[in-house]
Amino acid sequence: MRILTLAAAAGIVALAASAAPATAQVANNDDVRCFLLSNAFAKQATDPKARQISAASLTFYLGRLDGHITPPTMADAMRRAGTGIDPKTAGTAMTACTARMARAEQTVQAAAKLIGPPPAAAPAKK
Repeated sequence: MRILTLAAAAGIVALAASAAPATAQVANNDDVRCFLLSNAFAKQATDPKARQISAASLTFYLGRLDGHITPPTMADAMRRAGTGIDPKTAGTAMTACTARMARAEQTVQAAAKLIGPPPAAAPAKK
């Protein structure tokens, strides 16, 4: 039940997003930076929970970038974002990235609550 409600909420969010003007060829620097950080942390984390959170964050930011940018533009954005990552502050930056992902998840969950449970299925005909 909850999965269906979340799926419905995700569908509504996707429809709303598709109504907004596309931002093709414009990479959000924060998204690219978080994508790079998540990739690094997912590969390097030794703690299973940290690895799982980093992998989820990687998927989240990949989804934010997908369809909005061509490979050459993405490569350029990755070069720019990668040079600005300081290993000394990477942990703090990654925490900010995962917090942003968590806020997005909370938004979807709140939308799902507003939708309510899906209607009950009609009894099977004999």
